[in-house]
Amino acid sequence: MVRKALRGGRRNCRSILCGAYSGAKQSIGEMTGAAEMDIEQQLHRGKELERCGQKREAIDLYTSILAHRPDCAEAWQQRGTLRFTVGDQFDDALSDLEQFISLRPNDPDAYCDRGCLYRYVYFESEKEFLLELAIDDFTKAIDLGKADLAWCDDHLSDTYFTRGTCNLDLKRYECAINDFSQSLKEAPSSTAFESLARAYAGVRKYSDALQAVHQAIALSDDCPEAIALRAEIHGHLGNVSESERDLQRVENLGRTTWWSKWCCAIKNTFSR
Repeated sequence: MVRKALRGGRRNCRSILCGAYSGAKQSIGEMTGAAEMDIEQQLHRGKELERCGQKREAIDLYTSILAHRPDCAEAWQQRGTLRFTVGDQFDDALSDLEQFISLRPNDPDAYCDRGCLYRYVYFESEKEFLLELAIDDFTKAIDLGKADLAWCDDHLSDTYFTRGTCNLDLKRYECAINDFSQSLKEAPSSTAFESLARAYAGVRKYSDALQAVHQAIALSDDCPEAIALRAEIHGHLGNVSESERDLQRVENLGRTTWWSKWCCAIKNTFSR
């Protein structure tokens, strides 16, 4: 066919060659599409394994995907977030999440995931610089995510809240108050109100703390942490009878010895 086209002139030749190229391109596109579909199926299978608690098997599957497709950002993300939940080395999980960030530098989820990793490891090591790194990542995620309404609906409140917990652990109470307040604007929750109360108590704003913890208890009536915190705040405000009533309520919930010890400590501090 090509030989006949050469005899028919340059225009005819170009037409047939372009047709042959288009056909080849379509075939390659179909092959690529099939490969992409297979990757999507494998990723879906990995998530199913996670949901079934087969995390090691899911990690192995993501590793297999990455052996063939090292540019698959989602596989780096999934393997990285799984690795630190099954006891793997922090460096391995961090390396995966940094690969995810390099492939999707404008994805707020990438920074949220790495920030959560830093915070998780802080609980194990109590190295405060990890909280600093986490705060930087959550701030980056918020800055990137604000332009995406869908992301804001799903993640903005939680990201403000988690950054607030980092600030609270660092005793940056005013920053924590701002973060928890922003979180509550997006989605009210008992946990955020309780954390806001702790931040207010940290700067001795006990009246504001009491108002916040009232809101927490209103949203979750049998939360011993919030009730015990309110007892402590009542004590700081000199409301001894209210404090004792809350302490009795915590004890009536039948909590552990740890709760009893905390309640006794509060009672001894603020008793008449």
